[in-house]
Amino acid sequence: MAIRFPRCVAAVRKGQAAQWELADALVAEVKDRKGSGSAIAVFRDVSEEIEREVGETYEPKTLAVDRNIALNFPPSLRRKVEATGVAVAFTAYRYTTPEKIFNVIDTVKAKKKGQKRISVTEDDIVRIQEALDLAAERAHEREIEKQRQQLERARREKEEAEARERKAKTDAERKKAAAAREKAEREMDEARVPPKRNENYRPDPETMPALLVPFDIDAECESAQDIARYVVELLQESSDKLDPDGLKAAEGSITKTIGAWEKALALVQKKRGKVIAFPRRA
Repeated sequence: MAIRFPRCVAAVRKGQAAQWELADALVAEVKDRKGSGSAIAVFRDVSEEIEREVGETYEPKTLAVDRNIALNFPPSLRRKVEATGVAVAFTAYRYTTPEKIFNVIDTVKAKKKGQKRISVTEDDIVRIQEALDLAAERAHEREIEKQRQQLERARREKEEAEARERKAKTDAERKKAAAAREKAEREMDEARVPPKRNENYRPDPETMPALLVPFDIDAECESAQDIARYVVELLQESSDKLDPDGLKAAEGSITKTIGAWEKALALVQKKRGKVIAFPRRA
């Protein structure tokens, strides 16, 4: 049977190091078609041929995503990314866009300043873009508040100008007040136009590490919760087999860990001006 997608098959044979080669091969050998159904059918054909010729399993949807990565990040853009000195994992490109990638890179460089080799993983991309989205949302909220204040100021100036216009005793005073009123009305019209959110908002990279702290803490806390659940499973399976010394040692280790988390929580609460203590242990 003739091979329909020889470049794709050849790339898969080279292994994970040839992910970009496979993505480019998909661009070359899988042409755009109208209708998502026909497109997925072609990727299904590619998947079946790869499994038949190489014995590797690739989901059609994954192949479609990887092809889009190559389309969104052509070689010229990849070279610009490489020129930053930051190694971006191929799979990380699934979670970013050409408009956002350099924001992410700048943030990682600021966060990992001083490290000889800086890399970006999927988790980095997800956390950083969440932080960037948060920064963009905050900037948008500031613009909304700025416009609200501008509208209120212009409204007051209009009311004051109208009062001066009514009280004017000379044509000169009346014209001056009218001009001030018209200026205030223009400013009110401008302030009524909702500000657009800048989806490519680019905060100062030096401020990003601090903005990332809550997301980093959240990731570490999730890991700690997984460990705690594993410890619970261990104890449920083995606590009946532990002697008093073993139980005492386990209690000591868990108590130290809780103490460390208490210190972390106390620091956060101190900054927030509130204190909620852990339940006391008997």
